[in-house]
Formats: sequence, C-alpha cells, structure tokens
Amino acid sequence: MALENISKLFSERVTAISGSDIGYGIERFLQTALRSQRIQCRNDGGSGITIRAGTCALAQAVLVHEYDLRLFAQRELGCTIGSICVLL
Repeated sequence: MALENISKLFSERVTAISGSDIGYGIERFLQTALRSQRIQCRNDGGSGITIRAGTCALAQAVLVHEYDLRLFAQRELGCTIGSICVLL
C-alpha cells in the first residue's frame, strides 16, 4: 500500500444552501434569541422571508431583532434578506 498525500482524499466542494435551509437557520436563530418555539419561518423563493409568530409580543420582538437577523443571515448563511414579512 502506497502512501498518498491526504489532500487527495478531500475534494473542493461547495454546497449550495437552499431556501429551506435559510428558513430553518433563521427559525432556529429566532427561537434561540427569543426563547420560544412558537416561531416558524420560510423562504419565499427569492430574498424574502415570511415569519409566523405565535403571539403579538413575539411578532414585535422579531421586528426588534431585525438587524441581528439580517446580520446572522449575512455572516452565517451567506445570504442577504430582502424583505421580512411577520405574520400572526
């Protein structure tokens, strides 16, 4: 058995993040930040995000965290959020 360079075992692959991955990542971020499981998120297919909050107070808290949410999406998910729609 011949020894080979370990770098040949790994390939340069870039995995694309899908819209559902972005929605799930934002949902987990908001659930952690707001300490509530009553938040659901989905990507609208483009750069828009729809967030469904369980209560009025959660909806307001999501709007307060908008800057942090956009920063998280840019840094961690590598995407830019265009519009945010918060529903009850």
